[in-house]
Order: sequence, then C-alpha cells, then structure tokens
Amino acid sequence: TTTDQQAQDKTKTQTDEQAQGKASTQDTTSTGSINNVTVEQKTEVTQIIRETKVEPVSNVDFDITVGVEVPRQKVRLHHLPARIVKIVPAYESYEYFVLADGRIVIVDPDTFKIVLILT
Repeated sequence: TTTDQQAQDKTKTQTDEQAQGKASTQDTTSTGSINNVTVEQKTEVTQIIRETKVEPVSNVDFDITVGVEVPRQKVRLHHLPARIVKIVPAYESYEYFVLADGRIVIVDPDTFKIVLILT
C-alpha cells in the first residue's frame, strides 16, 4: 500500500503541476502560434475576411494594439470563417472585427485581448 500511495501522490502532484502550468502557459502558446503565420497565410486570411463583408466598426475609442483588451459592449466580434481555420488551425477559437479603415483585428475570445492586426 505504501507504494500505491506514493504512486498516487506522485500522479496527483504531476497532474496538479500540469494543470497549473497549463493555465499560465496556454496564452503564450496560442498567441505564439497566432504570430507564427506566414505572409502568404496572412494574405489569404485577409482576403477571406474581406470577402465576408462584415460591418466595419467605426466608433473606436480604445487603442488598436496587440495586447489591448477590447470593450465587450462596444464591438461585435465575429467567428473566423472555417476556411481560415483550415489555413491556420491555431485560429480556431479566435474572433475578429473589421475597422472602418480596413484593418482586421483578431481577438482572443477568452480574454478579449487583441492578438493580431492585419492590414
């Protein structure tokens, strides 16, 4: 029984560490993969979003900068089209909005923070 208890304790500790580690590293991992997109992929993503004809957001009173939290009440976010997720699987859960000047802003729906701006 001592060996069983040690094994269980060890497993529990590893699981706890993994859970804690996962929570803190998940954001950087997903943002990292978001930023590791080729120029060609960014061009394709931009073209697909432009074809979707989403209503642009014109009344913006916050910074459009990576890492800035988007005010939830002011901006209507849209799910990225499935065609984009096929090109860049890391974008699967992300949402976006389009600015009046044509810039495309990709947002992490969990934190509402801007992760990428396409021009």
